[in-house]
Amino acid sequence: MRSWRSVVHGLVLGLVLGLTALEATEFLVESDRLTLGSTDLTRQSTATRTLRIMSWNVKAGSLFPATMPNPEGEEAGARVGRFGRVLRALRPDVLCLQEIWPLRENTAILELLNRELPLSKGQDWHVHRAVDVVIASRYPLKQKRGDRVIHFPLPEMPEFHYGQALCLVDLPEEDFDTDLFLITAHFRSRSGEANIRMRERHAESILERLEDLRSAGGDIDVPVRTPIVIAGDFNVYHGNVGDDLNHLRLLISGNTHDDSRGESSPPGPDWDGSELIDLSPSINGQGKAFYTWRNDTLPYPPGALDRILYTDSVLGVEAAFVLDAESLSSDLRKRFGILRSDGAFAGRQGEYDHLPMIVDFSFAEPTSENR
Repeated sequence: MRSWRSVVHGLVLGLVLGLTALEATEFLVESDRLTLGSTDLTRQSTATRTLRIMSWNVKAGSLFPATMPNPEGEEAGARVGRFGRVLRALRPDVLCLQEIWPLRENTAILELLNRELPLSKGQDWHVHRAVDVVIASRYPLKQKRGDRVIHFPLPEMPEFHYGQALCLVDLPEEDFDTDLFLITAHFRSRSGEANIRMRERHAESILERLEDLRSAGGDIDVPVRTPIVIAGDFNVYHGNVGDDLNHLRLLISGNTHDDSRGESSPPGPDWDGSELIDLSPSINGQGKAFYTWRNDTLPYPPGALDRILYTDSVLGVEAAFVLDAESLSSDLRKRFGILRSDGAFAGRQGEYDHLPMIVDFSFAEPTSENR
């Protein structure tokens, strides 16, 4: 149960966000896809092109008609049509999707993407699914792995696990000087000691993968300074009693040691020993509000539950935003084929659930280490 202060905070923030939605949105058009805001419009990029990644918890069963048993209380097909319009407007190079419930085979996801956003020259999307998360890419995927980290049986899915999908995105050499290693994850939600510990264990499992990645001779080997991105629904809750967001701090710092025992801290997860960067894109690139989950029908304030972490020693950010279709101008929606209700879950006003996060990455100039 949230405190009355949280309820009041949610009502006040909702009013502020409603006023923000009335303001004009700055946008760019890059390669016939919608780009909102920018980190620095004056900076001249040295990249031959950017790589667009979109991460979205689409909510259980929402992308497919009700052909399989759906978890209780979830609505099958609620985003059918809406997902395709958002996809065609944003035109991502790589997709990270979470909460593909009931669990679908790669063929079903492949058919969906080929139908909603066909690639040129009759090419197919490349799809990798593990547990309830999916990585889909215009480019081939290599060294594909899937981790079942936390067993959490559900009535309709007794073998369900929280976990992650990970792979190397094989980028074309004519456009990029390196490939990209990508992890997408769906963390356990809700408050309480047991759920907090599950999130921490999940974060530790990702750090174990990163340690292996940077060490020769392990399960996965990649060239030194290969860019790394971790995206997904981390279920980061601010204000929950007893939850100090340790799982997010673990991922950013890579520090699983106990400082109180005098244990020295290891280097950070980036190749240069620094921490990962926690991308904080704002709603529609306006720089005024950052949240990725919102439901005005519930007494909870909007929250930044979803995150994108990355190695900034080898990656730059050209633009990043969280898409809220309702707050876009009618001209922009018409131009890119988006409906006002496409951001809302099942089209219901005020009920958004998770919103898609979008980032355009540029790659640092290659060095002798990664040529």
